[in-house]
Amino acid sequence: MSANKIANTHARAVRTISILLLTILALSGLSFVIGATSFKLGLDLQGGMSVTMDVSLEGMIKSLSNNPKDAQLLSALRTATAQKASSEADYITLFSDANVS
Repeated sequence: MSANKIANTHARAVRTISILLLTILALSGLSFVIGATSFKLGLDLQGGMSVTMDVSLEGMIKSLSNNPKDAQLLSALRTATAQKASSEADYITLFSDANVS
């Protein structure tokens, strides 16, 4: 390559980079002028949203059983649900106690 072509290629690269930097600078200045200096955070980043999942143990036991319509299973679930209203024991313990008897 001749020295003239190398100089032209170098000048074109410098010109392209200069135009790109000036464009970025102009856009940054424009965003500052219109007041867009901070990003608006979504609810998840602001801390304004909370999700709590609650598992229905009765539904989980039914879905894990091979026969969710079994009379003995349904009876044990009803007994455990009734006992849970007046007991401090956990649902699984009440269910296993009702299922044994």
